[in-house]
Amino acid sequence: DARVNSTFAGHYDLAAYLALFLTITAAMWLYFSSFFKKAVISVISLLGFLLLAMTAARVSFAAAVAGITSVFWLVGQKKLILGLGALVLLAFIISPELRHRTVATFTVNFLGGGGPKYEAPPQMPDTFESTVSGNEKFSVENAATGAATPSGLPVDIVPGEPVNTTELGVYRSFGIRLNEEWPRAIRAFERNPLLGTGYSSITIATDNDYLRSLGETGIVGTLAFALIWIIILKKFWAYLKLKKKTLGFYLIAGLFSAAIGMLLNALFIDVFESSKISHLFWLSLGVGLAVLEMDKNE
Repeated sequence: DARVNSTFAGHYDLAAYLALFLTITAAMWLYFSSFFKKAVISVISLLGFLLLAMTAARVSFAAAVAGITSVFWLVGQKKLILGLGALVLLAFIISPELRHRTVATFTVNFLGGGGPKYEAPPQMPDTFESTVSGNEKFSVENAATGAATPSGLPVDIVPGEPVNTTELGVYRSFGIRLNEEWPRAIRAFERNPLLGTGYSSITIATDNDYLRSLGETGIVGTLAFALIWIIILKKFWAYLKLKKKTLGFYLIAGLFSAAIGMLLNALFIDVFESSKISHLFWLSLGVGLAVLEMDKNE
């Protein structure tokens, strides 16, 4: 029942890689007409999709679904989106962890509800009397001893946090971003709005690449990075509007959709700082730009 990891990184990097991979293979599946090639891609993609579900990475799963949906839309196979919906339901059945974490995201993070919350037991009074008021005083150390261990509760749980372990993980995951990582990036941006405070200056993670870019490179660096995206996606979109149903068209459709998935992933994961993902992603975009140049010269 554990979340699946990978040999080269954790489950988040594995999930981000699979979101990129599956979006491109969806485009290639549509291009090839050979039954054998379609069958091979189908088996590999289905296994990859189920593996993605077992990582229980909600953002990457949503990015993969958005990317594949974009592919089907761009190539004019909108009916296949219904089939993708069936695969999503299958993924939720195969991976209870993904299902529970997705539900908890809405019930706990967005709606502020969820299951029962932890309530600390009443503090035990000290045997020493207060020299000020004459009443018994209460000791934090006294109350904390063994207070959060019944029924297998985590020993570090605090009052107000969900008792359910899945809800607790989702609650803390979003809380770390909202209360610690994102404000830290904003403070770095406020110190130097133009140029930021430098690469890796706001610790190892921000879990939002846009806020991280603003904090570390400021307005100038963020606009420069955005300009790269604008140029590449503009070229891809202009090529897609030609609707040449060649291998290049399907490849560009896959890369364009994969870029959409990466941009969605960057909302909650520092995906562009993950070398295992970014190296492959930028190399893939380079291949796509080369295809545009080759097609232009023909």
